[in-house]
Amino acid sequence: MSLRIVHTSDWHLGKILFGRRLTQEQCLYFEKEFFPFLREAKPDVLLITGDIFDRPNPDLETQNLFVSILKKFLDLKIPAIIIPGNHDSKRLTLFKDFLCHLNIMLVDDLSQFYKPLVFGEKELYYFYIFPYLSFYELKNHLEEMFPSRIKTLGEEITYSKLFSFAVSQLGEIKHPSFFLGHFAVEKAFFSGEETTMKGIGSEEVLPLSSLLPFDMAFLGHLHRMQKINKVYYSGSILPYSFSEAKNPKGVWFIECRGGKIIREEKVHLHSTFELITLKGKFEEVLKSPATEAFVRVILEEDMPVFNAYERLKERFPNLVILEYEKELKEKDIIQEEGLIKEEILLDEKELFREFYKLVEGKEPAPEVWKVYLDVVEELKKLKEVELCQ
Repeated sequence: MSLRIVHTSDWHLGKILFGRRLTQEQCLYFEKEFFPFLREAKPDVLLITGDIFDRPNPDLETQNLFVSILKKFLDLKIPAIIIPGNHDSKRLTLFKDFLCHLNIMLVDDLSQFYKPLVFGEKELYYFYIFPYLSFYELKNHLEEMFPSRIKTLGEEITYSKLFSFAVSQLGEIKHPSFFLGHFAVEKAFFSGEETTMKGIGSEEVLPLSSLLPFDMAFLGHLHRMQKINKVYYSGSILPYSFSEAKNPKGVWFIECRGGKIIREEKVHLHSTFELITLKGKFEEVLKSPATEAFVRVILEEDMPVFNAYERLKERFPNLVILEYEKELKEKDIIQEEGLIKEEILLDEKELFREFYKLVEGKEPAPEVWKVYLDVVEELKKLKEVELCQ
């Protein structure tokens, strides 16, 4: 008897793209593309590897969309395994104890890593589930589970070392073994959409060798659909940046029998919106067919064109970026040669202010500043305590 697997990831429900929340477009994607495919494919298990929501605290409309998706899983009687990503919070798994009775497993700790989920009857398949955990979360988990053994890692501990240590404590791995996680691995393609995972930093890219013990690995975090050796990324469900506009989107469909892959397919699903880049002289671009797509325009003129944005906006109502090729080339030269004309050094408060503006689109209110400063002060105290120990 075979096992049919569908792998999807990085939904980013509630994503705001160029000032517009994409909830309706995402809803349409699931209704017109994703669920019709599931009805036809009839998978035995659906794997969803993180970044379900785009923000840790999603709005009510976005939460309702997620609930409607879960209801559809129940209607189709499709078991699902879901792990949080670096964009998600514990809110995602708030009802995990209830949902597990409905064959929807939301895993936010290492419980199903050291006790893998088992699928199948005559032929068993083992799922080793490793949800996104920050450096300190992972370190604390492992210190609680293996207090004496973890001391062998020494003082200079990196995320890669922690992950390798976690795998080394599994003992004998049962096969066929499938690993689920949310991070980047070496040799994989980044699209530019991914954000650095808090608490991991430069160690976020893990070596492929760390996944060698497993027969297959299904990962989230990178937005391009790809395969590196036996590591699968389904990528984001929709293009969330112009750098991803031309890359096919979809899911992986894998069928296994006797511990071997008998079918492996990239299933491409259509996007419910377009991102188009138009390049050329102003008058040429202005003659391009009108479109409702999100539009980025790159003008080839050496000098700025008077009132260009307003005139182009009449033709392309969703014009979101207007750039000049000359300026882009100058930026590339500066970056390549390391000639940063103006070095901007931001302190912690300024970094928080800029991040808050990026996320919320406005300046932090006084009460927000108070909470932030209280948290910073508490963290400083905790650090001082650690140094004194």
